[in-house]
Amino acid sequence: MTYFEKIHHYENEKLIAICDGNLMGKQISHNGVKLKVLPRFYGELEYDEDEILSEIRTATSINVMGKKICDLLVENDLVLPETIMWIPHEDQHIGHAIVVR
Repeated sequence: MTYFEKIHHYENEKLIAICDGNLMGKQISHNGVKLKVLPRFYGELEYDEDEILSEIRTATSINVMGKKICDLLVENDLVLPETIMWIPHEDQHIGHAIVVR
């Protein structure tokens, strides 16, 4: 599995936005809210799990979208499962989590 990742710097803050590779360009709708997964926020380059985990450890905040990335964060004790918002979309549930350190 690959992921899209983009690093956003704001003064002393480092926000890392990550989404599952299969979500790029998709529009997700839930309860009247539409969210489009775009490269301007989640990036244009793909990374593997090791690269993602290495970069995440230096972040002050993380914004993730996708089942695989949420599962990866849980497996590595970077987010608690009960803090993930699961969004029903088509025949799956897409995870969304925000971590602030």
